Amino acid sequence: VKPGEMQEDAGETFTISHEDEVAVLNAAFQVQQGGNTVTREAIKQKLGWNNKRHDVVKFVCDKHAIAMR
Repeated sequence: VKPGEMQEDAGETFTISHEDEVAVLNAAFQVQQGGNTVTREAIKQKLGWNNKRHDVVKFVCDKHAIAMR
């Protein structure tokens, strides 16, 4: 799935925008630069996102092999 295409996960369909993908990658970098462990939860907190956006964070992390632990 490329940015902007539809992704199905657990029966839900959502759109991954290029802006969302870049935001997740930047947040992961900022968490790492801060000396913290990069986790999906840390990325969501850095972005100020709630669990409604978890699928976006999960998809981007899985795509780029980030926060796999």
